[in-house]
Amino acid sequence: MRMMGLLTAAVVVLAGCSNGLYGSDDGGNAPKGDGPTSLNGTYTGTVNGTADGVPFTLNVTFTLSTYLGSTAGTFVTETTGGTVSGTVSGTTATFAITQTSPCGGTFNGTATISGSGSQLSGTYTGTSPCTGPVSASFVVTRS
Repeated sequence: MRMMGLLTAAVVVLAGCSNGLYGSDDGGNAPKGDGPTSLNGTYTGTVNGTADGVPFTLNVTFTLSTYLGSTAGTFVTETTGGTVSGTVSGTTATFAITQTSPCGGTFNGTATISGSGSQLSGTYTGTSPCTGPVSASFVVTRS
């Protein structure tokens, strides 16, 4: 259970990042970069990692929204849920995940944005009282 929560949090965080270059509500005046047009939407995929040395695989779904340069969202897995927030620089997202159920946890990571924002792949690490130390990688696709 604790493995699933940690992995899910990481995926959600990565998916929820933006910096105002993409998908901002700026009236079309923000500079355009080489990254995605938006990270808004629902992303689904898989997280693989270890929690306290025990391997795990989880399915994850997260919902992200970008407004005025900030991205935030929520995530759920088979056993956990929480929130995600972060920033984007070019095609790299840096994020923080807060697991809220079944117990608290904090995770940080980075992700690569590809396919005009349609796919995120990355890694994250952190700890939770439920799982101990967690290290995971993920790939999610916007549906």
